[in-house]
Amino acid sequence: MGIDAVAKQASSTIFLSGCGPLGVEIAKNIVLSGVKKITLHDELNASYKDLSGQFFLSEEDIGKNRVKASIEKIEQLNYYVKVEASSLNGKKIPLNEEELT
Repeated sequence: MGIDAVAKQASSTIFLSGCGPLGVEIAKNIVLSGVKKITLHDELNASYKDLSGQFFLSEEDIGKNRVKASIEKIEQLNYYVKVEASSLNGKKIPLNEEELT
């Protein structure tokens, strides 16, 4: 990546919906790449099925919201990236940056 691409990436704000096995892998890669901020969203609670692929969850997290249970471990990957949890409580998923705030 060129300097301009790295600068754009470092100032990016990302919204990621879904913190199952695939979503947490994507979140991990985004945080490690060094964006400005990532907002994670998931309305589902952790289940035993999630333990096989979502590597930030443990048995103690069963029944807890998947984002809330894994956000601290995701934050530890890169302290320069602001990681937030978002619960939309039945509202629509944001389609642009203005709707994220």
